[in-house]
Amino acid sequence: MIKDLRGVSYIIYSIIILFSASCSSGENPSSQKNTIDKSNYVVNGSQVHNRWKYFNHQPDNLYNHFAEKAFGFLEQRAEEIADISTLDGWKERQASVKEKLHKLVGPFPDKTPLNAQVLRTVQKDGYRIEYIVFESVPDFHITSAMFIPDGLEQKAPTILFVNGHTDIAFRDELYQQVIINLVKKGFVVYTYDPTGQGERLQYFDEGTGKSKIGGSVQEHFHVGNQAFILGGSFAKYVIWDGIRAIDFLVSREEVDATRLGVAGHSGGGTQTAYISAFDNRVQAAAPSNYITSHKRLIQSIGLQDAEQNFYQGILHGIDHGDLLAVRAPRPALVMATSRDFFSIQGARETVQEVSRIYQANDRSSDFGFVEDNDNHTYTRKNREALYAFFQKHLDNPGDASDMEVEFLTGTDLQVTKTGQISTDYDGKNVFDLIAEETAYQINVSKKISHHDTKSLQAIVETSKKISGYQEPESNLDPVYSGGRQHNGYTLENHFIKGVGDYVIPFLLYRPEKATGKAIIYLDPQRKTSSVATGGELEKLVMQGNMVLVPDMIGYGEMGLNNKLTNTLWYLTMSVGESLTGTWTSDLTRLTLFLKEHEQITEITGIAHKELSPVLLHAAAYDSSISTVILSEPYISYRSIVASEYYNHDFYLSAVPGAIKHYDLPDLAASLAPRKLMIIGPTEGAGGYLSSETTNSELAVVQNHYKKSDALENLRIVSGQQPDGHRLIQEWVR
Repeated sequence: MIKDLRGVSYIIYSIIILFSASCSSGENPSSQKNTIDKSNYVVNGSQVHNRWKYFNHQPDNLYNHFAEKAFGFLEQRAEEIADISTLDGWKERQASVKEKLHKLVGPFPDKTPLNAQVLRTVQKDGYRIEYIVFESVPDFHITSAMFIPDGLEQKAPTILFVNGHTDIAFRDELYQQVIINLVKKGFVVYTYDPTGQGERLQYFDEGTGKSKIGGSVQEHFHVGNQAFILGGSFAKYVIWDGIRAIDFLVSREEVDATRLGVAGHSGGGTQTAYISAFDNRVQAAAPSNYITSHKRLIQSIGLQDAEQNFYQGILHGIDHGDLLAVRAPRPALVMATSRDFFSIQGARETVQEVSRIYQANDRSSDFGFVEDNDNHTYTRKNREALYAFFQKHLDNPGDASDMEVEFLTGTDLQVTKTGQISTDYDGKNVFDLIAEETAYQINVSKKISHHDTKSLQAIVETSKKISGYQEPESNLDPVYSGGRQHNGYTLENHFIKGVGDYVIPFLLYRPEKATGKAIIYLDPQRKTSSVATGGELEKLVMQGNMVLVPDMIGYGEMGLNNKLTNTLWYLTMSVGESLTGTWTSDLTRLTLFLKEHEQITEITGIAHKELSPVLLHAAAYDSSISTVILSEPYISYRSIVASEYYNHDFYLSAVPGAIKHYDLPDLAASLAPRKLMIIGPTEGAGGYLSSETTNSELAVVQNHYKKSDALENLRIVSGQQPDGHRLIQEWVR
């Protein structure tokens, strides 16, 4: 069985949300330093103090907020398909879906020489194995193996077998069972290591012999996030490898290019569906344990591996069924198991939907579905259905029973001398391809924008659309849930409704000697040193500032399970929005609260680290934020994409697709002539930037403040700043 396919990347979504706000304890600040009174904490409604049960019953509210958006797009898609009643109608939809898929995934690279090399050949009982390396793009090497039956007298039907999420790829015994059975039945079988698997680890550590990132799913997730920030899809690289593998196959004399099939399980099922949808040379396709529907996927385990999601795919009405229907009426077989983590209900519904286009073509017998009662695996029943399917549709009749095979081990499975392509070949990894794409997008963006006032205003408006920002409304309905008197100020607990079906709890420090100024303070860590007596917040409020400290949805008391954040981020990306857009919408609701309910006219925003982009977006959209202070922010979205080992805390506040249209320095430049201080900026991996690099990265900001005759309102302090809190207090004062 494939151990890596279970319990690693597919986790049932759960989020624990804590409602009500914390407050500092004690009547005497000097005797109660750095302590927190938890009497007002509410953990799933378990405390009797200040409990708000109504808001505690739905722990997945942020996830559900975006899920409902996805369901809206999917329902619109379902209605469009329900209205199709003719073959012409289906053909029209096929053309539309094909165009969408190419726009979402492409453009693909030019086809360049494969430079295929047969490194060695091993003879086995009844077949031989050729170990091959080729280049899907120049210097990007793919390790592969070709299984060729003995005694071929003419071109043979051929199966491209693509592998699921096991770190050893086709070397897994379950996959060998299928490959060797097929070759014993007279098929040529070609298989290769997917990116991040087998001998193609993209982040290989020679010291440990393992990936620096983690397993195959983690490698895909790591580079997939960068592709999404670019406004593309990691799927493009996966699909292109498959298309080039077919290019190699059709060049071989053993292969009958008119009898070509693709098969794969789990992640290999994903690749099977993708490659077959994009390459018309595939005569028969058989995805296993992948096909379901986005609706059932979102309702159950959520969107998974980066390769399994297209940038804004759901927004454009793409679902699993489209990958099958777009290639109809060419033969297809869907295999599933009833206890899979991929919803069997979704598989059944998708099969029912796709069967309609085969019926319209009078080719119902060319579309099959087989289901077995098991977990996430290739069962014997499904394997035998697979063999029979290819025997029928690739004209290679024979016994479809699943035979026992002798599994290959050791050197029989190794393609390269060292066991890793990166140590045998001085070529590119997938990050290099991303870096090339980044450079291209940056150059395009520079040509589009001249960074004058008019263009910056246009960039700000574009960023609203790209991020999914929603303008705040006046129906905030704030709720006061108690407070406590301290020396010199009152600490109050409040909440208001967020932009979704959730609330935003916040602390409100109300000074006894108010100046009419307010500060909104964002900290992803919500450190006790900030909240506690004697901390930074108390010092700010003792200067006469009202200080509002929210727990943005996903942080603090509204925190998410960190293991699940990529699932949520993929969901926001798929519907054409972002977490930052949501947080920005909520933040501008809080500024509206200060203006409407506290009559505050001057607001300062302070944000730390990965929440800095949220404040930057909010300030660009809301001129009532007159002063912006960013403490240890990452410098740009480009810096995440340009860092091979970027900080995973950062991508959540990145806006998918932003780099095609704008970046964070553009928003910072748009703030001129308002006050802006940036303390200790970092690059995408989290390291502090030198003054020289900072000045280069923020040149657009400095130039625009200079044009606005407002350089005195811009302060940039590079490097690590142990006294950053003092700098903040001085700037506020």
